[in-house]
Amino acid sequence: GRGRGRGRGQMTFSVEAVGIGKGDALPPPTLQPSPLFPALEHRAAPLPGGEEGEYMLALKQELRRAMRGLPYFVKPGAPRRDIERYSDKYQLSSPVDSAIDWNPDWRRLPRELK
Repeated sequence: GRGRGRGRGQMTFSVEAVGIGKGDALPPPTLQPSPLFPALEHRAAPLPGGEEGEYMLALKQELRRAMRGLPYFVKPGAPRRDIERYSDKYQLSSPVDSAIDWNPDWRRLPRELK
């Protein structure tokens, strides 16, 4: 017959191709999840030490802090309460502009950024 009638269901692939013979027991189920990340083959290189490395790290942190203070940085929204009040739409909140006094060390940055 055609379609969904009575009868034995046919497999669409050959079970022998998978490696299971007729009458063989199925492999046991795995009870542990697979690892999320494979083991690292190579370890990460250590950070450069010394006074120059510390200076570069401090400069990077200062640059990131200053970039977060710019008005173009998109900040995550405040968490909403369970119930939104009608008056919440009309409360004024002005952004704080603290990026005006930022003076970077232009010798460390490319000319294109200047």
